Amino acid sequence: MTLHKIDTLLHEMIEHQERKVLELARLRNPHVTLDDLLNPHDFGHLAADPIFQYEDGITCGLRTAHAALRRELSNGV
Repeated sequence: MTLHKIDTLLHEMIEHQERKVLELARLRNPHVTLDDLLNPHDFGHLAADPIFQYEDGITCGLRTAHAALRRELSNGV
């Protein structure tokens, strides 16, 4: 698998995980937007929810891995 294919796969995984986190957040507050989830600690019920925190952590990990891969791609690896 090429780095470009991995880049695309990570992007798709992030989108899927973001949808999952948004659906989970909307079970607690139906008015939460994807933009709101950039600062989930503004919503006390989300900040206190261990399941939400776990899924949000997975999203953060995927984003971090994607950023690292994109940095390598920009360096011509």
